[in-house]
Amino acid sequence: MVGKALLLVALVASAASSAVQLRSGVSQLRSGVSQLRSGVARTPVSRADLSDYEQEVLTAAEEAMAAGTCLSRTESSQCTGSCYGDVDSVYIEYEEGDYRYVIANGIPSHTADEGRERPNANEACENRAYLIIPATTTTNRYRTNRMGPIGLALSGGFIYNPLSGTSGVDDIAVLNEGVSFDNCNGHSDGKCFYHYHDDAVCISDDDCPLVGYLRDGVPVYGYCSIDGTQLQSCYSVTSGDGNSSGDYEWAEGDDCHLDENNGYTFEDGTYGYVMTDSYPYPPRGYMAPAQDICYFEDGVVVFAGKRFSQVWAKGYVKYWLGSWVVRWVHFKPTEC
Repeated sequence: MVGKALLLVALVASAASSAVQLRSGVSQLRSGVSQLRSGVARTPVSRADLSDYEQEVLTAAEEAMAAGTCLSRTESSQCTGSCYGDVDSVYIEYEEGDYRYVIANGIPSHTADEGRERPNANEACENRAYLIIPATTTTNRYRTNRMGPIGLALSGGFIYNPLSGTSGVDDIAVLNEGVSFDNCNGHSDGKCFYHYHDDAVCISDDDCPLVGYLRDGVPVYGYCSIDGTQLQSCYSVTSGDGNSSGDYEWAEGDDCHLDENNGYTFEDGTYGYVMTDSYPYPPRGYMAPAQDICYFEDGVVVFAGKRFSQVWAKGYVKYWLGSWVVRWVHFKPTEC
């Protein structure tokens, strides 16, 4: 009986030790992620070259990184912040150590919403975000990405995957939503995220321009020509009418140049994704592990003598200016 009791005590002690080790392992993992996100206290960016507003966004990003703050898209400003025409575009990029830091505010640097055949009712609003990715990415295997932001563009906007989901999850955005694209091939969704499902043609007039980075750290280029020939996708329609991604299959061919994720290895040995004028248009996946796009906010709002965060929400407060409704603002009390 004593032997069994001692054995039970030993088993309990062993289980407790394993639990402590497990918690320690999880803690170390979280610490590693936090250290990655807070890998720089002050960025190696010349603030003298930045406007006051750019410095404000940069400072807020630094504070978020230092605190390990990484809000999800549902926790972002969405349609509650300043919008296109009211605030400038911000895109800041720098490298430190083995990582590239990309900061944007979701407002495009070019003219937006002009030339739309059938405009949607959505607005491009400020959604501040940062992305920490390897400065040099090693690709391994292909995996598909999900709808929503898959990368940050040099214009300050977002890059989305090829899908629209307007009538089905496999609908191709260019074919189903293209009538709402502006002259720069961008438009905004219902959460007020300005984004591209196609080549961001207003970022640069150059051939093969850098247009942004995906969450896996791989650079994305606009239309590219090699020896006078534009790089083409290797996807072709094998079934259906070509309006759904399931209608396409990838296969190597003499008249195409890109891999399954619209990737290409250039003459200097570097690898990047290339936008194409046929399916899939932007990359439809990742060739390396994807990192989180982290959203962040700046400051708090005082209302009725209490302080509120603009990010989290439990109720709506109407802002009025005379008899005009200015904006719906999403609030939740928070300790500040």
